Amino acid sequence: HLEPEVRAIIVAPLPRRIAVEKPTRVVFFATPNGNTIEQTLGCKRQEGRDWHFEIQQIAAQHRQWQAWNPGENLILVCLEAEGLSWPRWRARHPDNPVSIQNIIRSILSEIPLKTPRLTLACHSGGGSFMWGFLNGADQISEQVDRFLFLDANYSFSVADQHGQKFLSWLQGDEKRCLIVICYDDRNVLFQGKKVIGPTGGTYRATGRMRDRFARELKFEETLSGDLQIASALNGRLTLITHLNPQNRILHTALVGDMNGYLYGVTVKTPP
Repeated sequence: HLEPEVRAIIVAPLPRRIAVEKPTRVVFFATPNGNTIEQTLGCKRQEGRDWHFEIQQIAAQHRQWQAWNPGENLILVCLEAEGLSWPRWRARHPDNPVSIQNIIRSILSEIPLKTPRLTLACHSGGGSFMWGFLNGADQISEQVDRFLFLDANYSFSVADQHGQKFLSWLQGDEKRCLIVICYDDRNVLFQGKKVIGPTGGTYRATGRMRDRFARELKFEETLSGDLQIASALNGRLTLITHLNPQNRILHTALVGDMNGYLYGVTVKTPP
């Protein structure tokens, strides 16, 4: 339990499986709105069990990544805001950029391994944690080498210098990656009503991100089934949009059913 009003679970290998001579990577994963850490990590389906445990399966995807990645000590930190909403948590704590930096430092102090690389990942409202992190400094920490937004980039803001911070960070090291996965949510209906307003949603936010980055970078576009992939910097900046021709709600399907977390953490890594 961390101040103010944050809970974390650290998922680490057994001590005998940690090799101190290998590099360490710590993944901070901010939970989506309405989900606990345990529901975000997930577990097997069982009759009568809350459906939230079945939709993301971050722990299972992380285990698969561990099996594919013996070259790093992988540690997953799942973060939950009190009230199960990072946007509401930030609204209650105007000094949240400082608090988020302190939370990360506090957790890293509990991990007795030297200078780990950091991946910051999120789903849904967990994106608010990421924007709070970006707002906490003029430059992104050199310790971070990957960001992953899983249908979570709603609040990307040019005015808040999010685009410039990402560009400066990406151009500072060829090992850094920014991966965004979203879907066309503009015409999705729930109980006969659109779930997204005329200016909201991650489809439009991803468009804003691309427009900002395209001022300085050249994108290449490919189409794989229903996935539209726009990439720059040799794939280190990748924006993936599910075109959603059937207008389904894919908000969690992108993460669990389609293994969005596993894809995002392995883009541009050795085979």
